Amino acid sequence: MAEEAKQLNKRADGVLAVIADIAAVAENSAAASEEVAAATEEQTSTMQIILQEADKLLKEAEKLKDAIGKFKL
Repeated sequence: MAEEAKQLNKRADGVLAVIADIAAVAENSAAASEEVAAATEEQTSTMQIILQEADKLLKEAEKLKDAIGKFKL
């Protein structure tokens, strides 16, 4: 009976170790997901700035086109 209890304790310890490993992997995965989310947010912000600047450039190009049109013979 005592031997069976020892074996059950060993198995329980093994299960706990596996659960701890799974928890560590889950924690690392969550941290990586947070990093990806932060990088995605930063890229989205950068793309918004690029879009705004492209719009400004388009407006300036239209002004330049109109100005050049005044000089046509």
